[in-house]
Amino acid sequence: MMRLDEAIETAERYKTEGKVISAEDFEKQEVQKRIVKPDLEKAKNPVKSVGTFDLKKNGSEIAKSIVRECRFQVQTNYVGDIHKAIARPGWFD
Repeated sequence: MMRLDEAIETAERYKTEGKVISAEDFEKQEVQKRIVKPDLEKAKNPVKSVGTFDLKKNGSEIAKSIVRECRFQVQTNYVGDIHKAIARPGWFD
């Protein structure tokens, strides 16, 4: 019962904070941008060069794979996976 009460309190707090989004509103560009804004403002490539070796400039498949994996490590699951499947063309450019 205590866990249920805590879950209800959390849901009510989220609603008060404007974090509850209806299905209709979720389809709107401005709502999705608000959700992903903090992640979209992060660096596109979190990998820093080491000495003279720079993965960003290395065109090998292993370098691309490392950069891709590092990007997923610094982004939320929403930005890393979900928004790419539901975003309309040009919404997050």
